[in-house]
Amino acid sequence: MRICLLFLSLLLSFIGVNAQNGMSEVETPLTERCMFDIAMEKGHLSGIFITKDMDDAILGTMVNEFGITAISFIYDKHSHKIKLENVIGFLNKWYIKRVLKQDIRYCLHILYDVPAKDDKNYIVSMSDGNVTVTNSKRKITYSFSHIQEQNGTEE
Repeated sequence: MRICLLFLSLLLSFIGVNAQNGMSEVETPLTERCMFDIAMEKGHLSGIFITKDMDDAILGTMVNEFGITAISFIYDKHSHKIKLENVIGFLNKWYIKRVLKQDIRYCLHILYDVPAKDDKNYIVSMSDGNVTVTNSKRKITYSFSHIQEQNGTEE
């Protein structure tokens, strides 16, 4: 049942992203799919993290396990700025969104091997394709693990 929900979430998010961008079929951007987990002292959010690497931007969305879009964003590669497009209700507060922008930007730098300033507030650990980024100042942990295909190969 969980696999079915994850598949439906992926399918719906791709349809939504493609409809918004009006992308031609000639372009084939790099698409990354990961399971994500955000753990805080008073809350927890998990689901699928999907990104498309375009020429000048990275489009991304975080869909929870029920298929509801938690966060959608656009990361501009040239200015290194991130814009949150869609944020689920309980996270849609200016002070939370400011922290999310900084943290997601740092996570994208780690996941896409983009050079970033060393920040003493973040602790990064990698093991067996899993990436964990911890914001030690706010005590928030972001975990990412690649989704394996049905035939057993990793994307």
